Amino acid sequence: MNKSGEAVSLVKEYYGIDLADVCVIHDDVDLLFGQKKEQVGAGHAGHKGVMSIMDSLGTKDFKRIRIGIGRPSADSGLPVDDFVLNDFSSEELEEIKKIGSAFFGNLV
Repeated sequence: MNKSGEAVSLVKEYYGIDLADVCVIHDDVDLLFGQKKEQVGAGHAGHKGVMSIMDSLGTKDFKRIRIGIGRPSADSGLPVDDFVLNDFSSEELEEIKKIGSAFFGNLV
C-alpha cells in the first residue's frame, strides 16, 4: 500500500499550502526515460503514489511533473510493478546527473 497521499496531505495542512501551490513530481512509465511533462487534473494512470495523493487530497486538480523512466523491454519479462522499484543502471544514473541539475535548477 502506498502512503504518499498521507505525507502530501500532512505537509499541505501543516504549512497551510493552497492546493494551487501543490506540485507533485513523480516517475512515469508512459514517458521515455528523461522526458518531462507538466499537467494539472489528469488521472493517475495506475500510478499508486498518485492514486494515494488523489485519495488524500480528494481531488486530481493539482500540479504534476511527470518524469519518464520508460518501460521494461519486452524480452526482460519484468512486470512493470517490479521495474519501477528497480535501481537505475550506471548509464541511467549518469544521464540523470546530466538532466537533473538543469531541471531542478529551473524548478524554483
